[in-house]
Amino acid sequence: MKFELEDFDYNLPEELIAFKPLYPRDNARLMILAEKTGHNHFNDLPEFLLEDSVMVINKTKVLLARLFGEDVEGRGFEFLLLPACSRFDDFTFEALAKPRRKIKLNSKILFTDEIYGEVISFTEDGILIRFNVNGYEIMNSIGHVPLPPYIRRKDEIEDRSDYQTIFAKVEGSVASPTAGLHFDSDLIERIKNKGIKIVEIILHVGLGTFKPLTEETFKKNSLHSEYFEIPEEAAIELDFALMNRKKVISVGTTTVRALETWMLNKKKLSGETDLFIKPGFNFKIVSGLITNFHLPKSSLLMLVCSFGGYARVLSAYKEAIEKRYRFYSYGDGMLIYP
Repeated sequence: MKFELEDFDYNLPEELIAFKPLYPRDNARLMILAEKTGHNHFNDLPEFLLEDSVMVINKTKVLLARLFGEDVEGRGFEFLLLPACSRFDDFTFEALAKPRRKIKLNSKILFTDEIYGEVISFTEDGILIRFNVNGYEIMNSIGHVPLPPYIRRKDEIEDRSDYQTIFAKVEGSVASPTAGLHFDSDLIERIKNKGIKIVEIILHVGLGTFKPLTEETFKKNSLHSEYFEIPEEAAIELDFALMNRKKVISVGTTTVRALETWMLNKKKLSGETDLFIKPGFNFKIVSGLITNFHLPKSSLLMLVCSFGGYARVLSAYKEAIEKRYRFYSYGDGMLIYP
């Protein structure tokens, strides 16, 4: 079947968008998409995981990458720094900017009395800005949680922990690998006690994961690049799992991209991936997927449809809407077996 971008559209009532998470984390609902469709809670997850399988998580940590500043004329701007996509030093960053049309080349942006940046060029999606202070230090001191635009509220102090997985260790993402948000330490212990090995990898989430797709982008076979790393000890565990035909359960679409890139690139341990997974993709390592409910016409929804089957996944989304599941980053989850 030849797909068009419109084939991945669906209508979601706005009241089903989760603006805040549930507490505790594993209290979210969990749709099981296997031989039969089931409806449970995320804390029931261990009973649906096979003993002796491997669960792979993304240990990336979300940066406080949203900054607010103004130019010398007093016009206010919002910036989202994209360190995971940058090819520059710690003072120079690519950034999305709002409103971009009002930013002038070489203009000075003031963030505090002592912190400022200079717009040194324009890029396809935003700008390049050079700070007078290390950009990572700026984010840690005055940065805000980069909540997705569909969460229409200001970030709050609770978001600093809510929008971070318990696995988060290595700074570098501008969006959370949200399937991991449902896990707490008790749930992890129950999973380990079942004999399931947990393997940690890295994919720093950048622009390619959340940028809206256009018809032109959809027709390409690549997305914006994102950095990934499969630590050597993780590669050993994954090779052992493949050799022994164990199920490899991916926590999140970001983890899927890293794992499948690793396989496609002859098990290269690190680099950048622009992999765009669409229906028809041949999965070489992932045999189970834990994920959230994704935006219409997004690359993430296409990946899930590729893994779980186009008609099957969209039918599950329809059922989730009927049963009032909570959608998107702070929403409910799915466990999918092909």
